[in-house]
Amino acid sequence: MKSNKLLLLAVATLVAILAASYMSSQRAPTTSMDKQLLLPGLSERVNDIRAIELTKNGKNLELIQLENEWVITAADNYPADFGKIKSTILGLAELKILSKKTSNPELYSRLGVEDPAIDGADSLLLTLRDTNQTELAQLIIGSTRHSKAAKDKTGLYVRLPEDSQALLVEGDLDLSADVTDWFTRELFNINSSRIQSIEISHPNAESVTLSREKDIDDFVLKKIPEGREAQSTVIISRMGTLLEQIAADNILKAEKLNGAEQIVATVQTFDGLIVKITSAKLDEGNYSNFQFSVAASNPDVGSSEETDSETASGDDPGAASSSLNAQLSAWAYAIPDFKFELFTRELDALTKAIQAEEEIQADKAQTSE
Repeated sequence: MKSNKLLLLAVATLVAILAASYMSSQRAPTTSMDKQLLLPGLSERVNDIRAIELTKNGKNLELIQLENEWVITAADNYPADFGKIKSTILGLAELKILSKKTSNPELYSRLGVEDPAIDGADSLLLTLRDTNQTELAQLIIGSTRHSKAAKDKTGLYVRLPEDSQALLVEGDLDLSADVTDWFTRELFNINSSRIQSIEISHPNAESVTLSREKDIDDFVLKKIPEGREAQSTVIISRMGTLLEQIAADNILKAEKLNGAEQIVATVQTFDGLIVKITSAKLDEGNYSNFQFSVAASNPDVGSSEETDSETASGDDPGAASSSLNAQLSAWAYAIPDFKFELFTRELDALTKAIQAEEEIQADKAQTSE
């Protein structure tokens, strides 16, 4: 009797579970296959896209395709990150509508889909055009909706400019109107252990010369003025890091350095790679141009066209020189201030006045007190 009651209870429980499961499935959202594309037809025209324009907070950035390369017009047509271009276009084509949201303009700012022309707006206006500058698609992109449910995909609030209806779509677009977000900022990395010598020539100041015999040695500062001595080993050795983790914040054509007062640093590695850094302060900021060559004692200039960081800073100075010149030599890069300072360091900053013996003793006495 008892077992029959347990059996009936189990059956009743199973029926309740199945009923709840059925009701839940009826309320569940449709699958992505059933969702409506936000921009129908765009996927068939991705190869027609020749320009991407982004506008936000008064900033306007244009990316265009010249021949077979995407470039940034605001950076003198410097090559854009094709991977990001591709993911942006495909991401737009795959956006699917999840639900309708507000059509009240007073509530747009909550979703970040207000008119991008409004001062302080969080929205971004994206426009796609073809070769004839015909508009293929235009979209106001707002805030990202992060779901607490791990299984749910990222949502995005958007609005078509000609439509008052804000929408929640399935997808994710990481976009901005900043130049730095559309090119590869990391240029090259030459470890301090490889640096053998550094010479910095100033047009109106004494030159700086540093060198060492072995990579385990400290750098020795040459041509120290009378009455002065080298700064601490820590300050001097920091000069060896001047080519480590070089990254750019902006780009200009190298020819724009012409006419400005230039400071030239020449760095040589133990394996014969020579890096000539020409730096200048422009109205746009601090910019540096990089030229690469091989020392006469290392005449074997390779012909590799590989551009990965391993090759660019590897054992073959000839291949590194050819590869890096092809990528960088025609451009001047906005370099972070702490690096630009190393490129243009003056002798006074690397030396200090020699203390008289009585001053040394006085300092020691004061320290002991």
